[in-house]
Amino acid sequence: MPKGILFTKEEYLLCTYAATYGGHDLGGLQAKNLRNHPPSSVLSKVRNIATDIRTTGRAADLKWKRLTGRTTGMGSRFTGWREFEAPVVDLPKAELLRVCNDLLQ
Repeated sequence: MPKGILFTKEEYLLCTYAATYGGHDLGGLQAKNLRNHPPSSVLSKVRNIATDIRTTGRAADLKWKRLTGRTTGMGSRFTGWREFEAPVVDLPKAELLRVCNDLLQ
């Protein structure tokens, strides 16, 4: 698996849905959905986005443990989530799910 491949805007969207509502509605957010990233990388991205979502005062799926990407006690490092996907968190769940399912087609 290639290292250092950045997540695309579409992949951020899928990870944002998973961070907010869990990945079960998407058939599980697995490596098959994000082909250029190993499962451990996808998990880290979802956990980081969930932390970012909570930092903004929004709710995230509680199964995701906080992941800051920094030493214990330091604030979280922000992912590209704020740039790409922060606005979609305010979409109704059904609309965000529709957009994600369209991406997976």
